[in-house]
Amino acid sequence: MDAIVLTDSMKSRAREVDSVDWIRLRVPSHGDLLLMKLLAGRDKDLSDAVTIARTGGYRAWEIVASELIKQAGLTDKPHRLLSRIELSLSEWSDSRPPDRIYPLMEELRRISAEPPMKLVLFYTHTPMKGWERELDEIKALLREIERQNVVVEEWDLTGYDREERRELYLKFAVPPSIFRRYGIRGIFGSRRDPGFLFGDIPALIVYYATSRFPVEIYPHEIGIGSLVFFPSDFLRIALRAITGKILGRERRSNELERNSENRV
Repeated sequence: MDAIVLTDSMKSRAREVDSVDWIRLRVPSHGDLLLMKLLAGRDKDLSDAVTIARTGGYRAWEIVASELIKQAGLTDKPHRLLSRIELSLSEWSDSRPPDRIYPLMEELRRISAEPPMKLVLFYTHTPMKGWERELDEIKALLREIERQNVVVEEWDLTGYDREERRELYLKFAVPPSIFRRYGIRGIFGSRRDPGFLFGDIPALIVYYATSRFPVEIYPHEIGIGSLVFFPSDFLRIALRAITGKILGRERRSNELERNSENRV
């Protein structure tokens, strides 16, 4: 099985089943165990995965989706992890997983493969309650990714009125959400009043070298339960992908130098 990182969320979901003296025995949640079985991918593991999915229900798949996002930002080889999951799902013999699990894996693969050309952050100095920590993490990660020669712009919308925010929302956030079929209306406003929270909820717009227009918007709904793909999650995956490519080039360069020296 490809190695996965034991995250804090996995630890918090684990339940204690026994305790002997000072030893506490804890087992993973159905969702985390389902992810592990899909990664292992042997016939027995896939048989176990079917049983776990039946027992854990939709909530188990929510956990798989949530943990896939975290793992993609922690592993050195996200493509291997995603390929292993895809192979296991291709051999799935029971009722199908949620349809949105496949677009999510496609999105994670896309982020891991192509570094962004430009990132634009819309924010205010007084973010919505519960988003303060997310904004701090976004800004810290943007500083890191900017050092990797990615263009970063920040728009402070403090003091902007509702109509001004709505105009920016319609111009920058709506086009990529339509292009990618992301749900964002309930995040940045409501059906009757779309975009009025744009900036109070930090928004990250992503440009790639292959497109003149923004093609990604974070946060957005994943479509599996109430899960949201946060800007900080995107930035961790993108940063990991960029630094991994740089390290790969450096290793290849060092190998070429050694081979050249050996020939001399």
